Amino acid sequence: MSLQIRRYHQADHAQVLHLHKVALEAVSAYAAPGPWDDDLDDIERNYLGTGGKFLVGVLGADLSRWARCEASMRTPQNSNA
Repeated sequence: MSLQIRRYHQADHAQVLHLHKVALEAVSAYAAPGPWDDDLDDIERNYLGTGGKFLVGVLGADLSRWARCEASMRTPQNSNA
């Protein structure tokens, strides 16, 4: 089984939010949902619609990682569970 990297689809949204929470919990950084997560509420508008990128990694049937890059960013931020 190999990791497949592809562009984000709306159907990925719940899994992206789950991975975000799991990654933060793994480093004891998860407090609760809040305004700091607002960019993930509308990935299409906040990333894809502004010239940025939002990629997901799929292993088998499961989304296992994601990475985002705003049009104005020089390096991507990512979350890997």
